[in-house]
Amino acid sequence: MQIPERVQKELVEVAPHSASFKPVCESFIESLIWRDSKAFTGSTLQYVNTRIIRDHRAHRQFLRTLLTVALDPLHPYNADFLHKHLIRMSLPKRDSWWTIFLHEEYGSCGPIDRLVDWAWSADSKDHICDQSTRLAGIALAWFLTSSDRVLRDRTTKALVALLMQRVRVLLEVLDAFRSVSDPYVAERLFAVAYGCAMQCEDDSSVSELAKYVYDCIFANNEPVPHVLLRDYARGVIEVAMQRGLELGIDPDKVVPPYHSNWPGFQIPTKEELDKFGEWQDGMLDEEWSRVYLYDSVMGHGDFTRYIIGTNHNQFEWSSRRLGEPRTLTRKEKDEHRFDLSIAQRWIMQKVLDLGWTVERFGRFDRAIQHSIHSHYYRRPDKPERIGKKYQWIAYHEFLARISDNFEFRGELWSDSSTKKYEGPWQIGHVRDIDPSCLIRRTEREEWQSHTKTWWFPATYDGWAPALDDVQWLKTDADLPPVKPLLEVEDPADGSRWFVLEGFYHWEQPVPPEEERFEVPRRDLWYMLRSYLVRKTDMAKLFDWARKQNFAKRWMPEPRDLYRVLFGEIFWSPAYVYHCDPYFEYEEWTTGSGRLPCEVLVTSEHYQWSDRSFDCSIEEAIDISLPIGWLVKRMGLLWNGGSRFHLSDKKGNKIAFDPSVRHPGPQALLVSEKALTQFLDDHGYGILWVVFGEKNILGDHASGRGWNGRLEISAAYAMEGGKLVGRLASKHVS
Repeated sequence: MQIPERVQKELVEVAPHSASFKPVCESFIESLIWRDSKAFTGSTLQYVNTRIIRDHRAHRQFLRTLLTVALDPLHPYNADFLHKHLIRMSLPKRDSWWTIFLHEEYGSCGPIDRLVDWAWSADSKDHICDQSTRLAGIALAWFLTSSDRVLRDRTTKALVALLMQRVRVLLEVLDAFRSVSDPYVAERLFAVAYGCAMQCEDDSSVSELAKYVYDCIFANNEPVPHVLLRDYARGVIEVAMQRGLELGIDPDKVVPPYHSNWPGFQIPTKEELDKFGEWQDGMLDEEWSRVYLYDSVMGHGDFTRYIIGTNHNQFEWSSRRLGEPRTLTRKEKDEHRFDLSIAQRWIMQKVLDLGWTVERFGRFDRAIQHSIHSHYYRRPDKPERIGKKYQWIAYHEFLARISDNFEFRGELWSDSSTKKYEGPWQIGHVRDIDPSCLIRRTEREEWQSHTKTWWFPATYDGWAPALDDVQWLKTDADLPPVKPLLEVEDPADGSRWFVLEGFYHWEQPVPPEEERFEVPRRDLWYMLRSYLVRKTDMAKLFDWARKQNFAKRWMPEPRDLYRVLFGEIFWSPAYVYHCDPYFEYEEWTTGSGRLPCEVLVTSEHYQWSDRSFDCSIEEAIDISLPIGWLVKRMGLLWNGGSRFHLSDKKGNKIAFDPSVRHPGPQALLVSEKALTQFLDDHGYGILWVVFGEKNILGDHASGRGWNGRLEISAAYAMEGGKLVGRLASKHVS
């Protein structure tokens, strides 16, 4: 440090014999963090190029140093320095060292982990200047090359968290990567843009972002052939349009069908590709990765069977070209199946065209495959081969091209005619991350005995050791009362809430010396549902409901929004698609004629699974929401962001699921005052239905016979401003 700062020379210039000494190399690299920003000369970079990067160990230390100083606007080796070198490289050359470096470093609590964790944290970053934020965005964006799903997914969320209120900086980051040669990076940067658009509350910033995305992707009428990149880019623009912002664009260019060539003449025959699957005795270990790659795409690997779909032939496109006038019946759909071997051959060739070779990636991919078989197998959070990265890139391009050129068949179980392709939410397991939901998990307590909370003001300690199992199962005298679960008060501010949905569970404690699942234990649960009813039907429905046994769970259920992003709920085409009768969904329903009048289920569920390839979350996320019908008519506002609640136009909280932020059972709470006013003004009432069971779990462990169960059923409604109803039970054996 002192020699460069005092005489503008490097130590190795005044002592050339020390240039290759290991302590000198290491000290030189470490000094780059601390030396004055003016103490860098051409000799500094020359030593890096001639000595440091040619030694594997020193090169890795140098890269860690670059990431350590990445956010310093005054440092000559900040993220701009790294970006200048990485952006001009070809995809395979960069992956052959940088992406492998990311895999080897992530998880070591080094600068990669620190940067991702810092950017994703909820800590205020208002004190960080825009220039440092831009440099952080540049560095993080280069982590998106990673074939490690955990790093790539967490980096995506980190970028949204960092940039969602600094769209001007996001635009600079997007522009810096406009020519990037890695579709993995481009796709996720537009995912970040969509996540930021859904979270950002400044309309002018959203408008500016939407115009930029339109110019980049849609203006020339030939958007990048990548099914997810198009989806995210379109979403940015639709957020702006949904807010009523004037963009001055052609909206028809933003929605399918898009335009791309169908590369039929470029698809090789199977015989031409079979050579890549050949193996010989004594083959080098890295050559096995070539055979594995071939089997993954062309043979019987999971990618072929479950992603391309050869094991169930559920591919959503017909072999008929777009533009042919008539649609197909279900029988004709089956007769016009798309030949999936075309998909396999095209994807295999694309992987090779992207630059996969044994020389570049054989050793790394083979090591990854060993690791997967040893530790991960089919877990979604496994690291992936570079070959698998290229398979995903090829697959997403193939989906884009086929959607541009062939007729969409839709869900094959449906008897309806062929539907138009609208977006990837129509295709199972294509959307693989939700950039609008930045939590790793909710605080929901599901099957364990619930923590007593203000919205769950009930305890149960009636395990009654004096009663044998049959006696305990038959009694309902000890059941927790239902009324306190339907109408609750927040002690923090005295606000009162109706509980429109909930699940409540009590389980007999197991002695610490016993294994929970190996001894019989008594178990009790309640499930709560509610239904909107026209007041003219309320008396008839309530009279009917009090005579029913709901324990078989046959009443209409809330729907699950499992292909809709959190920020898309209530407004987006993906949400509207899930409201379609095509999904056998009806808003007002008689439950296939079982109910005496129409009712409306009051809730629905956002669900995002940890097994849907999204490795940024720690467990499946399930959040209760009011049904869109109710949200629209109550005039509730949904920011789709980090507050996780709906509010009225004055900003008052009206509906939320408290288990998102606080430990306890999942539930949907709606302001009692606001909902009562709505019901009175529009002529509706509410029917609550509660069903549950008393049971003995683990009877099989004791070798005893089954003692039956107690089925619990109840119906409640408001009469004269008070909750009325009754609970009934029936022992079933």
